[in-house]
Amino acid sequence: MFVISLIKNWKQTFAELLKIPNITIHNNGLIKEMKYKNELDELHRDPYVGSAHIEYRETGQIYFKIYYINNKKHRPTEEGSASTWYHDNGQIFFESYCINDKLHRPTEEGPAIIHYYDEGKILCKQYSVNNNEHRPTKEGPAYIEYFKNGQICIETYYINDEKHRPIKEGPAYIRYLMNGEIYYEEYWVNGKNKHYKFVK
Repeated sequence: MFVISLIKNWKQTFAELLKIPNITIHNNGLIKEMKYKNELDELHRDPYVGSAHIEYRETGQIYFKIYYINNKKHRPTEEGSASTWYHDNGQIFFESYCINDKLHRPTEEGPAIIHYYDEGKILCKQYSVNNNEHRPTKEGPAYIEYFKNGQICIETYYINDEKHRPIKEGPAYIRYLMNGEIYYEEYWVNGKNKHYKFVK
């Protein structure tokens, strides 16, 4: 039974490799986009083979690539992001991790969304589980935004899409100055604001 299953999986993977995408061309003759579809005309490709939708700029530089299963953004998180977008200079602009069209990545693996500045530094990252902003407070904030100099600008703690952090652990929302000093704090528990204060 195991051998039969292996052969079946091998045949399916091989068939995916042989699939020809729908290709659109720019006026200059370079490829504009490639789309892989199933028999229902849905964006679909085995994520272990490659992305289902790839678009290129007129320069030939890749603009984005997205993984789909039956028209839903999907890629096993251990394999990488389900969608990746690029700046003009080739640096990654945006990454998102999705399972069955929902933002999802186990928090121990990392954030489900990452935005980058054009030189490659991180602009912000967001932890999401089953489409909810979420990260255990002991692990750290679920949303982190950075200044261009790499200093943290904002930290926000979320549990199941609600601002939350036990008061004894500290504020659930923190805004910093560019020099790293705390400017403002808010304390939230189960989505309810308890109090706030300007530090600077």
